[in-house]
Amino acid sequence: MALKLEDPNQRMQSEVFVDWAAAHSYSHCADEHDYALQATKEFFADSATAGHDEAVRVVRAWAGVVVHPDVRAAISQRLESLGVTSSNEFLPQLVGNLVIPDVVRQDLDSGTWPETDLATALATFGAEARAGAEAMADRAERVVGDQEWMNGLSNSDVSNLVDRIVSSAEEIRELAPNASRRMIEATVTAASSTAWARANSGDLAAAEVILDDLASSDLPEALQIEIDQDLGTIRDAMRRRSQTAPSGGAVIGGTEGLTVRDVSNEIQLGGRFVVFEYIVSIILVSFKRTSDVYFIKASESSLSKGWPYLLMTFLLGWWSIHGFFWTIGALFTNFNGGHDVTMEVMASQRSRSGGS
Repeated sequence: MALKLEDPNQRMQSEVFVDWAAAHSYSHCADEHDYALQATKEFFADSATAGHDEAVRVVRAWAGVVVHPDVRAAISQRLESLGVTSSNEFLPQLVGNLVIPDVVRQDLDSGTWPETDLATALATFGAEARAGAEAMADRAERVVGDQEWMNGLSNSDVSNLVDRIVSSAEEIRELAPNASRRMIEATVTAASSTAWARANSGDLAAAEVILDDLASSDLPEALQIEIDQDLGTIRDAMRRRSQTAPSGGAVIGGTEGLTVRDVSNEIQLGGRFVVFEYIVSIILVSFKRTSDVYFIKASESSLSKGWPYLLMTFLLGWWSIHGFFWTIGALFTNFNGGHDVTMEVMASQRSRSGGS
């Protein structure tokens, strides 16, 4: 029985989602609509067992409904009979705002990561599925925003997560460019942070794997440049580690006259091995590099070793677009003591000592 709603838009909404065929003899185009409506009811009624495939089925079913010419004609006629200006966008907007986002949220909240085939289904639905795409972006940001959880993933899990979210973002790029950008930026930021967490714990090889996988992804140019620079920094650190000898090799700045025991005691008191960033820009080209390793005693200020790199960056870093932003980051890093590489240096020393 039709609900006797005074507002014509609410009345139309009721007829679409409750009593389509019974109210106004839409039987000539009801099959597609009935299938979509039944799929939706089953999906929400059995949320405990409804899976990802069911969510995709609902989105695709409604995509078929909103482009069906007979359905559009029936909706237009009914709107006119209710005194509402006819619009071919009424049904896509109605379903896109009221059904699709909730389907996406329920599917993703069940524990799955953003799926490429769900993103493809949203893109098939059309422009009115933007709200569903934004719901997907919300979920992606929540997933990768848990940095503690990200740090606990294996390298292969991080790679899998990155690939799936970036692929989903690519599918919805035309449909919802803002949601696509949010997904990619959040994922790249989280994966980069995970790589640096690996590096700071001494596992440079794991950090390189994560960053190398990111570098192979289809990312916007600005993000690709940042990843390439981070990868260069990690590889520089790996090169320094391979060249660092326990004795008889090049002396790390700040360790002159200190024994291994002296250095160990200083570290216990708060001493650190650090590297500093410096930026050099030449019109349109910028270079982001790291210094040699320095040892900062607990009683010393890092500026005693880092001031040449601060000065070089301040004078030479600004003169390109990328250089401008890199300079801000480098100055912040260096003023805050540089990159702490104590773990990697000590790990290198222990490895070499154990092998001698």
